[in-house]
Amino acid sequence: MTPRILSSLALVAGLLPIATSAAEWRVTATGYGPVQAGMSVKQAEKHLGTRLHTHENRPLDNDCDFLWPESGHPGVSFMVEDELISHVQIEAPGIATDKGIRVGDTAESVRQRYGRALDIQRHKYDDAAFYYYAWKSNGQLGIKYVVTGADGKVSEIHGGGPTIMRVEGCS
Repeated sequence: MTPRILSSLALVAGLLPIATSAAEWRVTATGYGPVQAGMSVKQAEKHLGTRLHTHENRPLDNDCDFLWPESGHPGVSFMVEDELISHVQIEAPGIATDKGIRVGDTAESVRQRYGRALDIQRHKYDDAAFYYYAWKSNGQLGIKYVVTGADGKVSEIHGGGPTIMRVEGCS
């Protein structure tokens, strides 16, 4: 390579974001860290640095299924449709959203960070619980906070496509 090409590559490399560790990954309306809604399972595995597997390692249902990382990402699962990631689901504390909200935080903290941008809906099965939706401007990507009625705390966080609105997984 010529010195000009090498210096151009070095300049571009310097402008690219440096990969962060999984401990620094955040849930966003587009996914989890570098794993994005619409990405193939193979691409997600490459970014996660581990294999994704179904419950009890049964064969993947290509229409819709859930996958869990084999290692390194406790409390994280992915809904997959047609072999593409549709959204991420977080069920353990420690992983924050881009707004700094984690499982275990209060509903009040979610309302404070989002204000009027939240679409709050009553839980389908628990009259004292709610779904808090924060949609991107296109309305096709968002974050859902499941807030339990008993303690008013976030019990789950979902980030990605319209499948975050589903209440019963793939149903």
